Amino acid sequence: MHAICNGSDKYEHYDMLADDWDIEARCRVALDAWGLPDIELTTSIDALSGGEKTKLFLAGISIHRPAVVLLDEPTNHLDDTSRQKLYEFIVGSKATIMVVSHDVTLLNLLEETYELSPKGLKLYGGNYDFYKAQKEIEEQALAQQVNAEETALKLACKKRKRLVRNKKSVPGKAKEIKTK
Repeated sequence: MHAICNGSDKYEHYDMLADDWDIEARCRVALDAWGLPDIELTTSIDALSGGEKTKLFLAGISIHRPAVVLLDEPTNHLDDTSRQKLYEFIVGSKATIMVVSHDVTLLNLLEETYELSPKGLKLYGGNYDFYKAQKEIEEQALAQQVNAEETALKLACKKRKRLVRNKKSVPGKAKEIKTK
């Protein structure tokens, strides 16, 4: 935009700007909203702290409003105020948002939870608390199933031992059972 305003007629500059003449103002508003009022638009990302980088990326999402947003541990390096702003952003967003996080507060804001395990990807139709309750139910059901199978195995072993004892105690029966 600055090159165009300074007289450049290169197509690359116009293609890059894509008629977004208020981009600078929207960037400034987004940076200010995410608590980065002192960051200049020309500041190198290498000069930013971890929290500032995260806020910068979140400001970029605010500016571009993508339909799908992928967030990997977005609350890392954020202070409480910035976390709260992120939570509000997620609740108010119309975008499809996929989050990988250990932040339970954040995960409880989401409508669905997916679990990735060696068995694959499994959908739980609720937030993190719902997922946790469902996992507990699944684990209890599995423990009951294992217990029932162990009990059935023990009964089968006892039955087998009785049959073997009975074969040995009746001399003629053992031969009959073998030939049949």
